[in-house]
Amino acid sequence: MIPTTADPVPPSPLPGAADWRAVLSWTAALALPAAAGLAAFLVGRPASAPLAAILLVLAVAVVAWVGGRWPGHLSAVVAGVAYDLGWTEPYDRFVIAAPEDVLATFLLVGVGIGVTWLISTVRLPDIPR
Repeated sequence: MIPTTADPVPPSPLPGAADWRAVLSWTAALALPAAAGLAAFLVGRPASAPLAAILLVLAVAVVAWVGGRWPGHLSAVVAGVAYDLGWTEPYDRFVIAAPEDVLATFLLVGVGIGVTWLISTVRLPDIPR
């Protein structure tokens, strides 16, 4: 099939390729922030909190580049949860004791959503939004 102007994205030569890309995108949205958090956790906490934030935002950027806006947004939220569990006291709980840690966690999610929006805007025709 020859793509025309009515076909914004040419069809994939492989049957079901779009389905696999969607599955890969949503799986990466859950797995990449967790893997980035684990990598930063191996360095040791709390000294690795800045490294964790950078790696988590980088994971969100990769998911946004591969998967698009909605997997990127999910990845930003998962990154915020990973940061909360690993780098805010009390550790390994969904409770944040210090107000500056609440701010840091919400800023991490906000930056992740902003990076996702920026990347999905730059990659206009490549991926569904």
